[in-house]
Amino acid sequence: MKGESGSKGDKGDKGDKGDVGDYEVTQNSQGLDFYLFDDDTYGVGVGKAKYLSSIEIPEKYNGKNVTRIVEEGFAYSNVVDVKLPSTIVEIMPCAFYNCSYLESVSQGDTKFEIFNVNGYTNKLGNIDVGEGAFDETPFPSVVISDGEEGTEAFVEVYNCDDVETLTFDLSLNDNSYINTHEVLILTDENHYTVDFGAYGLFEKVNVSFDNTLVEYTNVGITAEEYNISFLNGTYPVLVYSLKIDEITQDGEIPTFVYLERNAAYNWQKLPENVYTIPTVSKEKSIMGDFHEMRNIYSDYIKTLYDLNPYSKFNFYLVDNYCELLLEFAYANNIPEENWSATLLSDGAGTAFFLSSTFGVDNPSDKYDDMVDNWEDLKEAVADGNYSNTLVHDETIYPADETQYSILSRYAYVIDKAQDNVSWWVNRLRVGENLSAINAKDPTFAADIVATPTSFYTNNLLAALDEEGKQAFKELYHFSDEMFSYAEEQNKKVMVILGTDWNGEKSSFYDYIKLTMDFYGDGYVYYYKGHPGFATSNFPDRQTELNTLAANGYEVLELDCSIAAEVILFYNPDIYLCGWPSSTFDSVESELMACSLFNCTLAGSTSYTYADMIDIFISNLTSSEYNGITLNSEHDYYLIEYNNCDDYSHQVENYNKHEFAIYDSTINSMKYYKMEDSVAVEVTASGEAIS
Repeated sequence: MKGESGSKGDKGDKGDKGDVGDYEVTQNSQGLDFYLFDDDTYGVGVGKAKYLSSIEIPEKYNGKNVTRIVEEGFAYSNVVDVKLPSTIVEIMPCAFYNCSYLESVSQGDTKFEIFNVNGYTNKLGNIDVGEGAFDETPFPSVVISDGEEGTEAFVEVYNCDDVETLTFDLSLNDNSYINTHEVLILTDENHYTVDFGAYGLFEKVNVSFDNTLVEYTNVGITAEEYNISFLNGTYPVLVYSLKIDEITQDGEIPTFVYLERNAAYNWQKLPENVYTIPTVSKEKSIMGDFHEMRNIYSDYIKTLYDLNPYSKFNFYLVDNYCELLLEFAYANNIPEENWSATLLSDGAGTAFFLSSTFGVDNPSDKYDDMVDNWEDLKEAVADGNYSNTLVHDETIYPADETQYSILSRYAYVIDKAQDNVSWWVNRLRVGENLSAINAKDPTFAADIVATPTSFYTNNLLAALDEEGKQAFKELYHFSDEMFSYAEEQNKKVMVILGTDWNGEKSSFYDYIKLTMDFYGDGYVYYYKGHPGFATSNFPDRQTELNTLAANGYEVLELDCSIAAEVILFYNPDIYLCGWPSSTFDSVESELMACSLFNCTLAGSTSYTYADMIDIFISNLTSSEYNGITLNSEHDYYLIEYNNCDDYSHQVENYNKHEFAIYDSTINSMKYYKMEDSVAVEVTASGEAIS
């Protein structure tokens, strides 16, 4: 529940209408007071006429036009009927405040319909009406305040016995996709609620009945707590999505989500109380540029906090953009007790930055320096002073020379230093991806592993009940028809895992052709690209795929935005090959991990899944291999079989020939055995060549 609504704020200062001139005692028969303004016109107040029930204000006084009802000019008077001259252009703030008997305000033959909303009155003809001009009068009035449930506002109505409906047209701003139209049917009650449809500061609040319209601004709709989820990458989005019910407390906490790789979600299937940011267009809220949107999110967070400084914010960010904490929380001066943060691992990048940062002598000393640096950064960005340039210049160990992903090295530091920060990772192992740190300081390496919370996507996926699985599939753009073509052909599925195009382009065609030649036509082959390198952005890859198809090597393409781990979870019987990827860790059987590209048998020891791989394919760049002379003008590939003790899937091939060399220039394959440390060419079946 929200706290009690705050009291109505102080009225704003009135605009500069010109200084009042000399005060003049009224001489007219009604006893009104007149005040000369700098524009040489008069304003009028009730003066000695406060007990009159009917007052007619003259057009002129001392030969000059009467143009204003002055501030509080008729406040607390007994007036019932006021006739305004045609010269009146402004009724100033609180002019008729608490005129409890006032029934009629007219100008010529026009009797004005007067309607108040939070102290603001509809325009009366060509007359500008100041704030509170008709507060506490018998005219219909509405008071709008922040509600208690969701995006609802409280609406209290007064003197509305003759009003049947109130119409609300609401928008946060001119760019917002939130444009709410609500019709409130009035009964005998005074208290109602209207759903504004979003959280934030509404700059447009139009309330009307019949033809009477009040244009109001700045109604704030707030919550006690928000989740702000600003995510890049694939693994962090997958983990976040699998835990979204827990994060939102089953839809209780309003949650705002931005994904740099926006194609990962079906945005029409967001869970209850999960939204895109409402201050921009719908398209931009989903597809906006990462760095533009981070600024928009920061402004929105500041607005929400300014509206309610008791609100709490839970940030979900990726650990290669830790500086977003500085931008979202510290630059907006949100106290640490008002926010928490969860840093989600970027995947393999997390271990890389840990190793390259702390794989040094005395890593504890470096850690201490970074803690001090983090504290300095927090102070440097306070009071809205955040900029990427400032943070980069003040960071002693930035990730690189760019002004992006500046604090990728600081996730461990921030998690240890901040009680309100958590860190979620996938796979950190002292003897594997943190071995460089372990070699320098085993205790320090062990603490890194013990500090974060580890989540494994397979476990999270397995924990879903049937309803959860269906909701996840819908949200994560997953289709059960993904491999329907293979089913129709009664063939197995082989998924080729891609990487960034720079890592693929030199050998894309050859790696895929070799794999398809080796495993044959018992499979339908699918290419699953890296989410950050969609084929639509790299036409050269499409050309390669077209060339493969033209030469009889058809490869179908999967939606690259879907995490490969998810595909594997819902289809555990598919086979994998491709460039190195932690996805190989997710295969359920060693028989499902086939060829690994751009990796030698000797070089495979750095991969936790190496023991499950069938064959290793790598590009030979020297002019000889194991004494075999190679043509320097040709392109060669080395094919090696897995021969580890506990893997027997390729033992038959290994016994025939220990390795093969493929010449892609002339499309020629040669097979070899090692005899007395000399490579001897044999046939594919292992027979000697005479």
